[in-house]
Amino acid sequence: MVLFWSRVVAELRRVWSEGLYVAGIPMDEIPDLNSCLLYQQLQVINCCVSRKRRQAIATESLDSVMREVTTDAAESASSKDMLPSSPILYARISTGELVLRLGADCPCSNLTMLETGEPVYSPVTQEAPLLTEDLIKETEEFVLRTGSVGAGCSQLLSDMQAFKVKFYHVESLFNFSIHWMLKFSKNGV
Repeated sequence: MVLFWSRVVAELRRVWSEGLYVAGIPMDEIPDLNSCLLYQQLQVINCCVSRKRRQAIATESLDSVMREVTTDAAESASSKDMLPSSPILYARISTGELVLRLGADCPCSNLTMLETGEPVYSPVTQEAPLLTEDLIKETEEFVLRTGSVGAGCSQLLSDMQAFKVKFYHVESLFNFSIHWMLKFSKNGV
């Protein structure tokens, strides 16, 4: 039995190191808590492989955007009147200057910045942690023991900071917040 288990672990390490999926397990599903713990762990491995691939694609995409920005900057230095080749990558700030828009996922429906009229983009946020049944129990025991939610607070703070990055000026954020509060207070929410 020990030999069998060591071979299983060696095969799982090989699969992980080569970026392959565990056969017979869904590729990108969160762990099914109705399944046994071993199956949940195999689902976590496949989810991690998927996330690793998405991260590689995102890094490659960011590198190509940065190359394009460098090319656009070189071209605009020679011709001041030219607009960037991809306006979605740029945001106009209150001074009229175009700045690179990084970390934006997609435009929010019908939301625009008050000063510039530019669409507000929702940020790219962290993926939720993958929790198996044993990790959920461990987290629950930790919260009951200490009265703190620990990592959940740090993820929320990180997501809030990612959202703040989307707004280049405090004044724009303040105006957006007031606009949002007025909109929802009129609707009785």
